[in-house]
Amino acid sequence: MFEAGQKLEIDVLGQQYRFTGVVRQTDNDHLLICIPPGSDDLFTEGVPVSLTLSNGKGLFQMDTRVLKSKSGQFVVKRTRPCLIQRRRTARVPGYLPVRFCLGANLEDVPGCFTRDSERATTVDLSVGGLRLRMDHILFSGVNLLLEIRMEDDHPIIVEGVVVRSAAASEKPGEPGGRYLVSIRFTRVTRVDQLEIQKFVSKMQVAS
Repeated sequence: MFEAGQKLEIDVLGQQYRFTGVVRQTDNDHLLICIPPGSDDLFTEGVPVSLTLSNGKGLFQMDTRVLKSKSGQFVVKRTRPCLIQRRRTARVPGYLPVRFCLGANLEDVPGCFTRDSERATTVDLSVGGLRLRMDHILFSGVNLLLEIRMEDDHPIIVEGVVVRSAAASEKPGEPGGRYLVSIRFTRVTRVDQLEIQKFVSKMQVAS
């Protein structure tokens, strides 16, 4: 956990700054983390930061301080990570077309979705949320309304909130899109929740 090559979210504690970074090098005591260009000034010696990493077991957080920084990277002392959210629902791969509206809710249906609506494609899906590939970034905390087209072309409408975004690496067979955006469902009708559960169960059996 918190090993070289892993992507994570970086929060500058006490300030409203959040970035996506990559662990470049690690040993038993330290992490070397790459950060976006132009953000070096925020990561000076002694600045407290919170590092958040998601893997198959859940969401883990490490609170630490910057030891030194230079040229788009900084070093922190490795501390003991804590589990802040255990993954409770099965997540299955699935490429489904999605349209979404920023800041909308279920009461805005059906007028919210048009031919010009923003579009994306799911990478995976669970009863509690999904991940999307898209061409532009959405920041954590953004609320949105999603229309997910299931395999029978039946639309599922859900409200959600962005929990993290990161640059997406190219993988054979995956849909295109520069960014990978994770979304947690915040409001789903019981009927649509059952439809999602049926899809997840079907994909689990198929795998």
